[in-house]
Amino acid sequence: MFDTPVLPTKITAGYICCDIRHYIPNPVRCFKCQRFGHTKTACRGSSALCPQCSEPGHEETICRKPEKCFNCKGNHAYYSKTCPKWKLEKEILSVKVTKNISIQEARKIVHDRTPKTNYSYTAALTTIKNPDKNPDTPLEPIQTPTDPKPSTSATKNEETITVKLSHLLALLKTHKLSLEKEKTIDKKHEFLKPAPKNKRPKTTQIQRRQTRM
Repeated sequence: MFDTPVLPTKITAGYICCDIRHYIPNPVRCFKCQRFGHTKTACRGSSALCPQCSEPGHEETICRKPEKCFNCKGNHAYYSKTCPKWKLEKEILSVKVTKNISIQEARKIVHDRTPKTNYSYTAALTTIKNPDKNPDTPLEPIQTPTDPKPSTSATKNEETITVKLSHLLALLKTHKLSLEKEKTIDKKHEFLKPAPKNKRPKTTQIQRRQTRM
């Protein structure tokens, strides 16, 4: 466990850099009622169920009946990881750990995004016109507004702006290259310019008189 609300991405153990990832535990299963979410000591069930056939009155070691899950009624043992209920509880724990939220919040998130059985997408987009009527009354579909198509003029304007911007960028690039070329030529001329010859220093009038004397 780390003493921080945010899980670090890496830790250093000696000279080894180790990546950190979330630990997703398996769902807690009651060995008495074979349900998930609590232990045997906190179970409120009246009778113990066999994890093999989900029937009371005997233990798993002496059970010869076919496998049957108590939750999903599938042909597998209750502790099987292929059980849809086990996978659902595992996903809830994964959301709880990765998002650092409570188990109730994680359960609500998973249940909200899990599609309901025998409930089509068309039925999900419908609403009951009169809730006081018989529940078997067919539902009226909701008129979903269609997205308006973009106008042709707007599309042409966008294309024109894109072309103008591309042309402007090309001109700027050409101007920049010409400036760099001119600077290179100027530097080359300065380098090739001949050095000035050493001129004879001018003599003052006093120096001339001293020379004559």
